[in-house]
Amino acid sequence: MKRTVYIALFILISSQSFALNIRQIVVSRISDSAINISLDTEAKELYYFSSWDYEISENTIVIEARFVEGFGSTIAFLNNNFEIPLDTLVTQTFYLIVNVYYVFSQEDDLADSQSGFFSTPLENSLFLPENLIEEANQNELKFVNPSNGKLIANTMMKNMFIVDESSRISILQMIDENIIDISNLSDGHYLLCYFINGRYQTTRIILRKN
Repeated sequence: MKRTVYIALFILISSQSFALNIRQIVVSRISDSAINISLDTEAKELYYFSSWDYEISENTIVIEARFVEGFGSTIAFLNNNFEIPLDTLVTQTFYLIVNVYYVFSQEDDLADSQSGFFSTPLENSLFLPENLIEEANQNELKFVNPSNGKLIANTMMKNMFIVDESSRISILQMIDENIIDISNLSDGHYLLCYFINGRYQTTRIILRKN
């Protein structure tokens, strides 16, 4: 499912790009069938929002927002809100990827990218942190890299899932009370995510069974 929204802008686009950064992403519920993605961006020069599109593939949502340069010398901040159709009543976990681009002569120049996780139903707005990749807390998850696929986990961990290099999500369950088994997956690099103590924790895992 893919949809594109365009806003007509009559401005002169220069050939030089300026730094464009994502400041914050907020995920919130609009209705039973839609969520809102609020995107805050900043740049060293004045700039304008141009267009956006999104794609939902299984449990991965990718948003691409495009901007064009304006005129001025002061730091500029923008907030854009994107409505995404989603069943907010079903318990699911999603991997959200937001890419922002500068557009020059019909070409997209990737300026910044940020990703994070959220689960439905959404009770409150979720502010995605800038850095989701953290060292695993030894009181929560114990393993060595490379891993043979058996992870010792805290029994309070919830909403566990793992993301492969193609951004595909696999939901995880504990076995034997405190063991997570990912040995059925192919060797490679993964991102493991779980919810504990009111926050999401993520860590990278290298799976090598042989």
